[in-house]
Amino acid sequence: MDVFSEDSLTGEDLKVARVLTLQVEGVEIGNETQASKAIERFGNAALFEIDYALGVGLRLRRLVGRAHKAVEHEANIPKYLALEYDMEPMSLYWYARSATDLPLLAFLAYYQVIEFYFPIHSRRKALEALRTTLAGLTFETMREADLVKVLETIKANRKGSFGPEREQLKATLEQCVSQESLREFFLEDRGRRYFFSSEACTVISPTTVPASDAPRDWRSEVARRVYEIRNRIVHAKGGYDDLGPLLPNDLETKQLSHDIALVRFLARQVLHTNARPLGG
Repeated sequence: MDVFSEDSLTGEDLKVARVLTLQVEGVEIGNETQASKAIERFGNAALFEIDYALGVGLRLRRLVGRAHKAVEHEANIPKYLALEYDMEPMSLYWYARSATDLPLLAFLAYYQVIEFYFPIHSRRKALEALRTTLAGLTFETMREADLVKVLETIKANRKGSFGPEREQLKATLEQCVSQESLREFFLEDRGRRYFFSSEACTVISPTTVPASDAPRDWRSEVARRVYEIRNRIVHAKGGYDDLGPLLPNDLETKQLSHDIALVRFLARQVLHTNARPLGG
């Protein structure tokens, strides 16, 4: 399996490195189409494990014999695959990974990775709410108001999701991203920590994330901020709230790097949580 970095490889940056290889056993392949699908299935899983472990964006290369960028920390590269991932959100993830010069598209593609799993996690949240609503009640004793509450709880939209989109996003993050990992994400980088808790970030979204060592849950603020930025990108024609749309040439767009890192982290966590055993 031939791989390359998402970074550009030009001039003195080009160097020959040992090619990463993936050995697949126990799979019957009868033709080129099946071979291509197997490479994509197992290759994407392997490269995502590297990305998840090291934060190194690698992708499959169809042409062999090109220069490569060396992968550091090779000892931390997973030796065996245990998980595989859904192809649709994985395709969006790699697209976002490669869109280094298109920040709005990168942000939106990472958001769509998370959005892919809204039906699963909003349904789970709705079931929890339904259990709470029904606790201690029987159908013989339920009033009309109770029945209306049950109907509201189980009402899904046409995509099979439950509740407003921002609540779906929040439910997905609550079930896929631990507060501990989120705290580590914010605190591991001083510039990132300062940006999200300062007034500078309110130019992009009015929601700040006051990251600190205090044991509190920031996932609600994170969901609100990500959703606000998503709306500014998607609702470009009419604008969004008082901030207006985010357009490709806007100065604010050039300040999205920390938010892109955030939504990439969230997408990575959601993908990993929804992975399934290889071959399962």
